[in-house]
Parts: sequence; C-alpha cells; structure tokens
Amino acid sequence: MDLTRPTGYRPYDPDPQTSTGIQAVTPDQGGNGCQTLASAVAKRLARRVSAGQRRPVVCVDLYHSPDMDVFLDQFREAWETAYGPVTWIDTRTALKEPAVLARELQEFLTEDQVFGRVCDRDLTLFFDAGRWQILVETVQAALRSADGSPLFITGPGALLSPLRLYSDLALYAAVPRETIFFASEAGIGRNLGDDQDRGRWRRYKRSFYIDWPVQDRHFFTVLPACDLLIDIHDTASPAFVEFNFF
Repeated sequence: MDLTRPTGYRPYDPDPQTSTGIQAVTPDQGGNGCQTLASAVAKRLARRVSAGQRRPVVCVDLYHSPDMDVFLDQFREAWETAYGPVTWIDTRTALKEPAVLARELQEFLTEDQVFGRVCDRDLTLFFDAGRWQILVETVQAALRSADGSPLFITGPGALLSPLRLYSDLALYAAVPRETIFFASEAGIGRNLGDDQDRGRWRRYKRSFYIDWPVQDRHFFTVLPACDLLIDIHDTASPAFVEFNFF
C-alpha cells in the first residue's frame, strides 16, 4: 500500500536496527511470505495431528485492517496451490448488522465532536449471538464430516471461545496502528463491522475509542494460545515468528 505520510510525521520503521539482545530467528522459527507461512503451518500440523484424529483446525485471528483480505486471499492461494482445496470459514459472517452495532457503540462515541469514552467491552460486542451460534454449528458440522483436510477458521475473533478450543494451530495476524491510520487518512478502509465510509475523522474516532482498545484487549488475551504471530503491514511479504521465540 503506497500512502502519503503527513508532513513531519515520524514513519514506522518496519526493519529497525536497534539491538535487542534476542538471538537471530532460524528458518524453523519464522520467515517471510505466504508460501513460507503455508509451509510452516503444514509442518506444524503434521507434527501435531495423528492418524484417525478429527480433521485438523487452524484458527487465523486477525486485527481488523484495510489489507486484511489481501493477506487472506494470498495465504489461501499459497496454501491451496501447495496442498489442495480446504474449507474456509470466516467469522465476519457472524458480525452484527452495521446499524445495530452503531446504536450500541454510541454510548462510547458520545455526542461530543472530539472526546468519547474508551470501550471496556470485549470483542464479542461486535458479534450477533444468533449468527455466532450458527457459525459455531457450521464449524461443528465441518468437524463431523468425513473430509480429512484442514479446516481454516479466519477473521477477527477466530480465537474467541469456543472456536479456540477446536484449534490445533493458532495464528494471529496484526498490523501497526500507523498502517491503519495512514490508510484512513487516504480514505481507505472501514471500521470493524461497518459497511460504509464514515469519513476520516469519524473513522479515526471510532478506532481510537472502540476498535483499537477492544482488539488490543483481545490480542493480549489470546496471545498465550498463539503458535505463530504474523505482521501483515507488508502484504507482499508478511513476516511471521513463533510465539515461543519470545
């Protein structure tokens, strides 16, 4: 994504050279690119899934961002080119209707033009209970099928309960807030669960008071259960590393 940075803004450095004292990442611990990521996922599944076990499940949770679908499409293409077609289930089918969500979020946005209240709810706030139940039942039906190929559950909230209980491999894909901010300034992207462009300021205000705090809280909650962390700020070459590396 080629975005113009505001004058005087200090850009995010995706490749900082500051010494951390952390040992170098080996090819088995991390890498770059969707093909390499697909290979890493396949190797880990092969080590964890035994013969006769139910079909393996890979949960790919994501921080909502403008290029999220670009990454998912590229990863899906890389996987299916190398390992064949599989089942993909997207959590966003269970999101609330935008109008319903907007009404429920108004208490945090307030009527003030600038200030709001930081949302103290969790990510389940964005999902409709009935649709979420259908999503869970769809996953359960897929697990009961005779198909032995992996089942991929993708989208924000893919590691929410009970989905993470089915997971044999857990991935979390994130981007820096700056990437989302620059995209918003360029008129790119929507808020989580919204289907309309509300304009730069309203989009940023909702991100600041609701989307980001809620997603940050979710990220730190599921982090211990993650196997791989993925940085998708550069969708052409997403970088990933084992959580255990830290």
